[in-house]
Amino acid sequence: MVLITDSETRARHVNVKREQIDHKEYRLGRRILGNLPANTDLIAAAIDLCRQIDIEMATFTISGILSSVTYGVFDPKQQVYVTCCIERPYEIVSCQGNLSPKKDSRFVFAKAVLCDTQGHIICGRIFPGSPLLAAEIELQELLGSPLSRSYDIKTGLQRWCSDADD
Repeated sequence: MVLITDSETRARHVNVKREQIDHKEYRLGRRILGNLPANTDLIAAAIDLCRQIDIEMATFTISGILSSVTYGVFDPKQQVYVTCCIERPYEIVSCQGNLSPKKDSRFVFAKAVLCDTQGHIICGRIFPGSPLLAAEIELQELLGSPLSRSYDIKTGLQRWCSDADD
């Protein structure tokens, strides 16, 4: 641990130029609890549920078990997710994400911490190709003008952008 005792050094850290953070506020809508169907893809199941109950934007948590997983970690140098597919079951220790519009569809962004039967942990972004054995979802609808996803050339990521102001 480094302690900053020099007042000039401390002042440099405090006076870092801060940019305005682009953000929007939302009202909380419905809170949904449900079982996601076995043998369906985690990403597809979350999108299907939101389509069925007409939700455009939400945050969620998922608990359960995957029969296999496709996950990735972002490489900022290449500006791509480096993905890996593992064909064995994993317990979902923690999974959180959000759903928002992307062009004419819905986009799910989910990150998870997973554990196998030997206690090995993996974590990263969950991609299609991650079928569920059993899972429960807790979904929080967000009400307001939705943010949509679009490609950000600076980062290589699909990021939120405000199409219109409330």
